[in-house]
Amino acid sequence: MKIFAFLILVLFADFAMGNDIRMSFAAKLTKGGIHLVITDFANADDFYVGVKACTGAMVTFVNSVNENTRTVMFGNSKTNTVQLWNRSHQVLAESYEVVLDCNEMKYFWMNKANGVLTVGRGLQSGTDIILQYSLPDGFIWGRIFFQKMGEDEAEFEKQVKAPFSSPDSVYLINLETTNESDSFSVNNNIVASSNAVIYTQTSQNTSNNQDSEQEAS
Repeated sequence: MKIFAFLILVLFADFAMGNDIRMSFAAKLTKGGIHLVITDFANADDFYVGVKACTGAMVTFVNSVNENTRTVMFGNSKTNTVQLWNRSHQVLAESYEVVLDCNEMKYFWMNKANGVLTVGRGLQSGTDIILQYSLPDGFIWGRIFFQKMGEDEAEFEKQVKAPFSSPDSVYLINLETTNESDSFSVNNNIVASSNAVIYTQTSQNTSNNQDSEQEAS
């Protein structure tokens, strides 16, 4: 029996998997530089940042209630450690681990759930924690600024939404086959397999022929 198969094969240029965090260049700052961060994640519990600097890279969360403003200093100028400051630059908490590299982008996450600010390394919230401190009631990310203190320069990255992925190519193929197969070649570069979406339809003529053969027998 001949089967007519219609195959639609869609190739995507970009594909986001689950909770992947996408980062993109935000700013390059020199001594005293400041950059207002525009983000789509202001209401999320997690905030992600990438930093390439020797020392003195800061993320400041300015709250309308001044006492709630907090700054995370990545790379204290003397120790290259992480510190949490209040609005008056008083050190509230400190991690005694070296966290920055002058020549390599380092990534960090911050989480404000349950009234606690937690800071960790990497792009997976909840892992490799380096600092924790209780937050004041009503704390929000607010207006977010990247800042640079001290000499040299700092490069920052921020989280961005995944771009909409439209198909690079769509193949609509009318295949006529008499043998079932797990896979078959579409062209020199693409092999369609059981992972592809295949719609099969038996032709009416084939069905009629079968009925005629049964009546004749």
